[in-house]
Amino acid sequence: MQLLRQKLQSWVKHKIWAWLERRQPPVSQLILRQNILYVLPSKYGISLFALAAILYLLGSNYQNNLILLLSFLLIGLLLLAIILAFKNLHGLVLQSGETTAAFAGDMLNVRLRLANQQGRQLLEFSLNGDRQLFWTLPSEVMLQVDSSRRGFYRLPRFKIQSLYPFGLIHCWCYPALNQSYWVYPNPLQQQMQQHLPTGDGELQWSHLSPYQMGDALQRIDWKRLSRQPSQPVVKVFSQQGSELHQLVVPTLSGAALEQSLSQICAQILHLSHRHLPYTLEVQGRLLTREQLTTAQNASGQSAPQPGLSSEELHRQRCLEALSLC
Repeated sequence: MQLLRQKLQSWVKHKIWAWLERRQPPVSQLILRQNILYVLPSKYGISLFALAAILYLLGSNYQNNLILLLSFLLIGLLLLAIILAFKNLHGLVLQSGETTAAFAGDMLNVRLRLANQQGRQLLEFSLNGDRQLFWTLPSEVMLQVDSSRRGFYRLPRFKIQSLYPFGLIHCWCYPALNQSYWVYPNPLQQQMQQHLPTGDGELQWSHLSPYQMGDALQRIDWKRLSRQPSQPVVKVFSQQGSELHQLVVPTLSGAALEQSLSQICAQILHLSHRHLPYTLEVQGRLLTREQLTTAQNASGQSAPQPGLSSEELHRQRCLEALSLC
């Protein structure tokens, strides 16, 4: 009997979610309107309505105007609560934030930006059992998502509800935003420490090269820039004893693949931290740092994420490739 009940609940939930996908597909910015807001009385609202109905029957039976007036007053209170609860959510603007990332098992919060949030009170945001109640709504809200498994995910539908102002009326919606996040493999740094290169060689100045979009600002030759503002250059350093480290993702599956990805992830973090050169071969593709510079020069566009150097972008792209294996 319980198994049948669980299957029925799962079927109903699937149908409701499919209906919501057709009614409100994911968007980058969503304005809460009446077509996606749902209003029903809470258990206290139902109790108050039942009390008003009983008082009306008693007042009509005994022709008592005071009892009738009290029942009408309670009905008016319910109508006022419906209007206020609806207006507390209506017109709120939700905007998707930037793509975030974390390692498997770590806490990952997705940032949502809010607009037209002034004057709204007692709103609750909930996702995967995590609930956050706001007495006054801020300009940004952080939602905790599941980061137990590596991969690239879209933010699932979450719930916004309001019981403002009396707790008699329940107004809610299930918005969907074009918000995504990455979950990288969990690095096994303790197990890999003895196998990682130390990179203790001394850094020496090598040569000057033209500035490329994404190069670290600390490496710019500021003295030369003051003399030739139109031709910025950066200092290139070489490390004695350093060599190109070639990382390869083996053709495995199951737990063996996860173990290998965790080890390679630890290697990438270690090599990037010590500024050692490395490449990653995954599923027949070779990822190198030079590919970023070549692509930027060919397109004439800036780096995908401002504020990140080419080394950081290379590390990010390698970790994303590991997540999709």
